[in-house]
Amino acid sequence: MGTMSPLYLSFFTIQAINAVLNPFLQVMLRNSGYSYEMIGGLYALYEAFGIVGPLTVGAVADRTGKYKTALLACTVGCAAACIPVALATSLPFTILGLFFVAFCIRAMFPLQDTIATNVLHNDAGKYTRMRAFGTLGYIIFNLLLAATSFPRVDSNRSILQALLIGCGIFFVTTLAMPRRFGTEDTGALADRRIKMEHDPQSRGKWFDAAFLIGLAAIGFSRISMAAVTSFLSLYMVEELGIDQVSFLTAIGAISEILMMLYSGYLLQRKRVEPITLIMLSGVGMFARLLIYAYFPSYAGVFCGQLLHSLGFGALHPAAVLFVARRVRKVHRGVGMSMYISLATSLPAVIGSSLGGILTYHYGYRTMFVVLAMFSAISVGICIGFRKTLTRPPLETYEV
Repeated sequence: MGTMSPLYLSFFTIQAINAVLNPFLQVMLRNSGYSYEMIGGLYALYEAFGIVGPLTVGAVADRTGKYKTALLACTVGCAAACIPVALATSLPFTILGLFFVAFCIRAMFPLQDTIATNVLHNDAGKYTRMRAFGTLGYIIFNLLLAATSFPRVDSNRSILQALLIGCGIFFVTTLAMPRRFGTEDTGALADRRIKMEHDPQSRGKWFDAAFLIGLAAIGFSRISMAAVTSFLSLYMVEELGIDQVSFLTAIGAISEILMMLYSGYLLQRKRVEPITLIMLSGVGMFARLLIYAYFPSYAGVFCGQLLHSLGFGALHPAAVLFVARRVRKVHRGVGMSMYISLATSLPAVIGSSLGGILTYHYGYRTMFVVLAMFSAISVGICIGFRKTLTRPPLETYEV
């Protein structure tokens, strides 16, 4: 790792938050007495709120170059906002807490990715190894939670304690990150802006049609992912009677890390186009949800978790590299934020809302089958627009 150790540690420790928030947020809402339909609606709001954070924080960070400061501020905000989500006894306070949790946590990941891609100069192999090290953190934290039976699934106070500990761990490691990693050089930033102001070509679009089409393909696949992020833990606990949420989450993460490393290897050596991996992720997500629908058992969930390797392990590094190649460096923070907001959070709003309604009225099987269809649309976009999606990016992107 060498001089990159602080960045590796940052990717590792952010998962101390993710390992709790991802599987247990829906459980917290259920513990607070909300129905399936209400949980779907609250998750939709949560994801909608998450659209605002990355775009707002990303734009400010791009303008000031202070990515580390923004990351620290978001960590503090996330920790504070978790308190009303866990302990609120009224809907307005729950919604208020969800707003700030989503605003902050959704902004943290593109900030981290922007720091990494800037420091690594778009090296896909190095980035995926770093991101895979983060997934290793996710696995370890999940296994630690499973081994200690902490937090308790029936106690929001216990879940809150785990979230606050995770935020504290990440805050300390981010604070220790060298200033040069989290702050864009002001001279270079100014030079690029001056060049953009005086170069007619640079004043044009900072992205192309392929960028928008690629976001659409990712977005449809992420609508399907909402079935996992919003309802899988409840499906395991209430439908199948499985209480090993952290362990099965770790299984998915293990499959993810292996595929992520392999995807980075292929991308770095240009043996595969990013859009090809995005298409394969859609295929994997389609199969995963159908397994949950038609094989409702521990074995079915286990096999579905293995397909997380394609659904996210192949998708994320390909998407980050796709964005980095399709936007100018001076706009990379906003580009990464658009990926999180428009191709992740917005689809999650749609998927969570639709999933809640379908589960409430028709049950889990119908929900899984219907949401799987959106991954099929993603695959169709990748195939239909492949020529546009694989053409070389503009040379002016590195302005």
